Amino acid sequence: MNSLRSELLGVAVPAGIPEFRMMLPPGWQAHNASEETERAMLAQARERLRPVHRVDLQGLLESHVSSAMRVAREQGAIMLILPGPDTEAGLFAPASIVATIREATPQLSLDDLVVDVIQRRGGQQLDDGKRLLRWVERRTTRVGTEEVGAYIVFYLTPIPGTQRARALQFALTIAHDPDIDPAEDEQIAAWTALVDAHVATFRWGR
Repeated sequence: MNSLRSELLGVAVPAGIPEFRMMLPPGWQAHNASEETERAMLAQARERLRPVHRVDLQGLLESHVSSAMRVAREQGAIMLILPGPDTEAGLFAPASIVATIREATPQLSLDDLVVDVIQRRGGQQLDDGKRLLRWVERRTTRVGTEEVGAYIVFYLTPIPGTQRARALQFALTIAHDPDIDPAEDEQIAAWTALVDAHVATFRWGR
C-alpha cells in the first residue's frame, strides 16, 4: 500500500489544514489538479492500456480523467487521487478521488449538513470511531456527445481546531455505462469496498 502522506510530496495543501495520513490502494497516486498533470495522466493511461488492447476502457478512462480534472479545478480541489501506471489490472478503475474543503456558511453549518446527509441521503459512519461520514449519490453526465453514469461515494470528516466550521471531503467517482445499475454491479462494488477500506485508515496527524 502507498501512504498518502508520502504521496503528497509535491502536492500543495492549503495552509491551516493539519497533516493527515491515509493508505492508498496499491498503485494509486495523489496529484494536483493542473492541466499539466491532466496531460501527463492521459498519456500514462494510453500507455497503460495500449498493450492490452482495451480501446473501450481507454475511451471511458480518458473521458473520466478529463471530466474529473475539470470538476476538481472548478471545486478548488486540494488534490486528486487516481490509479497510476503501475496499478494492477484488477485495481485499474475508471475512478478518481477528489479532496476538497467544505466550509460552513451562515445558511448551512456543517452540523446541519451532517444531519441532512444522515436523514435524507442515507449517510452512515464509515468507521467505529465515527470520524468519517459516508454517503452515496448517483448521477449522469455528458462527456462530449456521450452520456456517462457517475457513482459517487462521499466521505466527510471535520478539520480539528476549526470548531466544526471546516471539513475535509473525499469524493470517489466511478464512471460507468449509464445502462447498468451501479448498486448491483460486482466490479463497482469491489472497487467501492477497496476505497472504503483505505479511506477508513484516515488519521489526522503524523
